[in-house]
Amino acid sequence: MRIGITGASGLIGSALSRRLGEAGHAVVNRAGAGIGNHRWTDEYKRRITDSRVRGTALIAHALASSVGPRVLLNASAVGYYGNGEQPVDETAPPGNDFLAGVVAAWEAATVPAEQAGVRVARMRSGIVLSAHGGALEPMLPIFKLAVGDASGAAGNG
Repeated sequence: MRIGITGASGLIGSALSRRLGEAGHAVVNRAGAGIGNHRWTDEYKRRITDSRVRGTALIAHALASSVGPRVLLNASAVGYYGNGEQPVDETAPPGNDFLAGVVAAWEAATVPAEQAGVRVARMRSGIVLSAHGGALEPMLPIFKLAVGDASGAAGNG
C-alpha cells in the first residue's frame, strides 16, 4: 500500500517513514516549522502557524476533491490544551495561549477532508525526547554537567 507523509524529514516523520515501510494506507501530516529550535519572534510565530495551517488546508482540500486516500492522520500537539495549569483529557477545550491557537487552527484546517467523507484522525503528541534530536538534544549537556537532576533528588540534602 502507499502512504503519503508530509514532514517526513523531521525527527518523528523520518522514524515513522522507516517504520511504516510498505504497510498502511493513510496520509500522515507531520509538516510544520520547528517550535523548539528558534526564538519566537512575531515573524517566526507566523511561520509556525502558516507551515501547519496552510499545508494542512491544502492537503485537506486535495483529499476532499480526489478519489485517492480516504484516511488522513493529522499529527498536531498537546499544546492544544494550553500551558498545563490543570489536568485535561481529549474532551477539554483548547487553551488560550499561542500554541493552543496554532493547534486549534491546524486541526480546523482538516475539516474540508472530513466533510468530504475522508476519515480524519487527529493525533496530539507531546515533547519528543530522542537521542537523535528533539527537545532532549539541548538538554543533554546540562544533565551531563550534573546541573539537571532527572531523579528528583535535587535539594534533598
